[in-house]
Amino acid sequence: MWHTAFNETIKNPARLKIKSITVYGTISVVTEQAPLYIKLMLTGKRCIMTKMTRKDIEAVIPHRDPFILIDEVVEIEPGKMVKAIKFVKEEEYYFKGHFPGNPIMPGVLQVETIAQAGAVGVLMLPENRGKVVLFAGIDKARFKRLVRPGDELVIEVEIEKFRRNIGKGRGRAMVDGELACSAEIMFAVS
Repeated sequence: MWHTAFNETIKNPARLKIKSITVYGTISVVTEQAPLYIKLMLTGKRCIMTKMTRKDIEAVIPHRDPFILIDEVVEIEPGKMVKAIKFVKEEEYYFKGHFPGNPIMPGVLQVETIAQAGAVGVLMLPENRGKVVLFAGIDKARFKRLVRPGDELVIEVEIEKFRRNIGKGRGRAMVDGELACSAEIMFAVS
């Protein structure tokens, strides 16, 4: 269990093995695979965690280079919402062919960033730990702005429905506050 500075007790939302606790806002947690440094904020009974590094993300989802597309999670409420960031680098593998001399992040990869961010939110639930999230469908995908090297893609996902092992989410990816991509995603947890 995690204990806050105010003697409130909440359940450990990811059933992580806790090695050390520092109260007054910062909790150091160590998973079996990677250290997780998370700031914890309590709002009523909700548990919102912030700041997961790439290593922390890899402890939750099975994606690896070159196909892990989110670099950090800046806010997460497991099973409800996720806010993540993708730092679009010039050396990304897909820019070599899409397009030489005019690099543009493919729209399908923008949708994949939304899916991966949503997967982190779903797999942080204790009952889904160690599972895989798979696409079941994509609806209403729209692309409004080009994403280029040097851009910081901010991904926001809301998990709207999740029952048994099937769910639906709504996500958007933005650059400088401007919508680049939005989509509704359906997923299955396996």
